[in-house]
Amino acid sequence: NAFFKKKIEPASLKLGQYREGAFNLFGFYAASKGNAHWDSITMRLHFLREMTNNVAATKEVEAVILELLLRANGSEGGISGKAMSLSNLDAYLHKVEQLALWVAVTKPASAKRTLKIFEFLDAIEEEEKEGGDASKIEAISQEDKSSLREALVVSEFGATASGKKIAIALLKRLNAFVLAQKGSASGESINTSGDAYLEFILPKKASKKAWGNEWPDKEEQAQWINKLGNFALISNKATARESNMSFSEKKERLSKEVYSLTLDVAKMDTWDSDNLVKRLAAIVGLIDQIWGL
Repeated sequence: NAFFKKKIEPASLKLGQYREGAFNLFGFYAASKGNAHWDSITMRLHFLREMTNNVAATKEVEAVILELLLRANGSEGGISGKAMSLSNLDAYLHKVEQLALWVAVTKPASAKRTLKIFEFLDAIEEEEKEGGDASKIEAISQEDKSSLREALVVSEFGATASGKKIAIALLKRLNAFVLAQKGSASGESINTSGDAYLEFILPKKASKKAWGNEWPDKEEQAQWINKLGNFALISNKATARESNMSFSEKKERLSKEVYSLTLDVAKMDTWDSDNLVKRLAAIVGLIDQIWGL
């Protein structure tokens, strides 16, 4: 069947490769290694894959990602059937990251979420017919971006399994960005460093002996314990004993981590509400650098 060969088979293949993280099998990807946009595209794809594979609400976003991968490979539309440029792919993926985060963190109603996705797909289609300038369209509005920024600050990520998965994906993305900014590694190597786990710096079961000086108020603990600023990525799952240690004891373990933002925590003298708020502000600052919220 010609339709199956031309449309269904390539789409199914690309979607499977994306879900497996086998980006090197994308024709455009392998051929463009070393291109100015390659590291950025790599970081974006790894982040989106982590989100769509692990956060159920973002699954629909795969429709946009698949469309872009097909166009980048020359399998869809475009002018005279030409493949989408890497600069445009990078710019579109930047907007898809915003969309995925907005869906995951602000939790819009299903109908609103679906409408956003299809409106963005339509906008891509129209823009690519006219030559393709990704800067002319947006996936989410300025109002959506403001809501997302606020939600990143106030959300209790540590209170649910899905919230923890979002936090892990987000912190991995931020660590990759920091390493890329330092020029310490390529996009591929900084995104494939194995499993990552979430450490509650102030533990959920903080004893008075270990944490009473820095966090004497139980209500203040409850206010901050599940916020994004209280997390660090670790490469090996901590035992219950390790998780509940005092900060001075935790620092030694955190100082041996591979994640740049975790090493920043290990350099601190104490972990109190002031330092937690400063760290949350630093995280939001990185998010602003990447996604311009």
